[in-house]
Amino acid sequence: RHDPAITVELFPRDGVHSDDGIGVWLPEARAVFLGDAFYYQGTSEGRAGRLLELVERVDALGAEVFAPGHEREHDAEAFARLRDHVRGLFAAVEADADQDVEAIQAAFPLPKALARTTFLDAKTHRRLIQALLRERG
Repeated sequence: RHDPAITVELFPRDGVHSDDGIGVWLPEARAVFLGDAFYYQGTSEGRAGRLLELVERVDALGAEVFAPGHEREHDAEAFARLRDHVRGLFAAVEADADQDVEAIQAAFPLPKALARTTFLDAKTHRRLIQALLRERG
């Protein structure tokens, strides 16, 4: 059913998972749907370095509901934890790209609250660090 009171905005979300994604923003509901955008799988299309750009873009929306693919929706507080961790992780890699994965993981471990999500579990966290270091090199 069509409801003219509901605005649906689509935006490209190329990046972490692939180069052909679309995000969906529902401003009245303050909800953003991102599909696989945050899932870094090391595919030939995905670029870990785009994660910070995507996080900042989503943060600017001011969403109250954040819905990644393959998982239940999360609230703004959960997204803020993800945003803060991604910012810190990028800063740690940027500060010393000569470090190895273990040193960065030790200096910037995955918070337990994020480790319980499917978009940033321990295995994905390690792959993300590896990819950031590789893309920096």
